[in-house]
Amino acid sequence: MIAPLAGEVGVHPGEFSLRQLFQMAEGKRRQEWYRAAVLACTISNPWRDPAHSLKMEHFPYCQEHKAKVRMATSAEIAAFAKAWK
Repeated sequence: MIAPLAGEVGVHPGEFSLRQLFQMAEGKRRQEWYRAAVLACTISNPWRDPAHSLKMEHFPYCQEHKAKVRMATSAEIAAFAKAWK
């Protein structure tokens, strides 16, 4: 299990723990999936018919890359208000 993960990432397995190798491999897979989604959108958008189809975005394919929305706290709102006065 260690050797395939190290091979996927391209590092020597002796320097890293199984957890580190797994995290590196998972990060590499996500990055490759993100790159493939961007390429698919880049290739398909010039060929679409704007009257009949929407522009293709890569983020629907990469859900983990969407920014998480959170509400600002009252302290943050006060700090922003003070900074912008």
